[in-house]
Amino acid sequence: VIVGLVDHTRALVDGPKSGVARQLVPYKRMVLTDIKMKAGRGSRSATVAKKWESEKIDEQWSKSSLGKKAARKAHKAAMTDFDRFSLMVAKKNKSALIKKKIGA
Repeated sequence: VIVGLVDHTRALVDGPKSGVARQLVPYKRMVLTDIKMKAGRGSRSATVAKKWESEKIDEQWSKSSLGKKAARKAHKAAMTDFDRFSLMVAKKNKSALIKKKIGA
């Protein structure tokens, strides 16, 4: 959550429920979404956390395309060697079935 604007290159960011510590972040490193939350300028972390819960930001994030992409990335990073092997075999089998079906 952008809590305040410092200058033309940085903003004060706080994410008490998402694990982001209160810090200054350059605009170049930010990705803006359509998710909005009403919070006063310079709001404290506790206030931001209450608003976060009341406006169900986590649910909105999980429904967004960026949230889904982050979840896929986390799932893929958590895969074991056997999981990756099983996925590879499943992809090969699927590809073989498709080729057999269309006669390529």
